[in-house]
Amino acid sequence: MTAAPTIGNTQPWLINSFFVSVPPKFVVEPKDVSASVGTALRLRCEAEGRPEPRVKWLQEVRLGQDPYRDVDSLPGIRHVNGTLIFSHLSKEHGGAFVCQATNDVGGPITKRVQLTVNGNGTTLFPLKRISRVFLYHTRECGNSTV
Repeated sequence: MTAAPTIGNTQPWLINSFFVSVPPKFVVEPKDVSASVGTALRLRCEAEGRPEPRVKWLQEVRLGQDPYRDVDSLPGIRHVNGTLIFSHLSKEHGGAFVCQATNDVGGPITKRVQLTVNGNGTTLFPLKRISRVFLYHTRECGNSTV
């Protein structure tokens, strides 16, 4: 408690200041999803708490000692304010992802989701613009055709 100075004939007033710590809890939980090759996709994950939780995404992998890898190092994926953004889905993006929220109160909370990518693995990429026509490059199983 802090005593404030008196002002005129009024009594001094007191200021109570305290900070309540609250562990993270999900307010928007991601869900399992299926999407087609070549489409854009957003997986939302939001948490609240005090202090404000940090939200990060991990991809489940089966290689090496660590069963997870940070999605920030993966091509075609961005993580912005708890939302995982796939600009152009490929078969390689399919699998399990984990949203993790942490703050300095208690342990982290996690939500695991499965992303299923449907399609034959053929993806169209714009190569260059000629007049108003786009040429496309088709990538199918590592073989290139035009």
